[in-house]
Amino acid sequence: MGATAAWNLRCTVRRLSEVLACELLIASEALEYAAHDSSPYVRSLIQRVRTVSGPLAGDRSTSAELKQLADELRNGGWLARIEAENGRLSR
Repeated sequence: MGATAAWNLRCTVRRLSEVLACELLIASEALEYAAHDSSPYVRSLIQRVRTVSGPLAGDRSTSAELKQLADELRNGGWLARIEAENGRLSR
């Protein structure tokens, strides 16, 4: 049963990264119109998102961009880069 549980966890993590990629893309777009500045950590995260997906202008498919964002989130390299730019996040 351990192999099945590990496989289910892997599938769940993949789906979670896809949901988070959608949320991250929409949040990045919304923050473009915010009246106040975001924290340096959030600005760094948005810069990472914008390297994959530009601002939403008009109607277009974002599925390839969302897949790439999900891959980047699963990879985990963005956190290290954001902390290198802004200092370690508290845990």
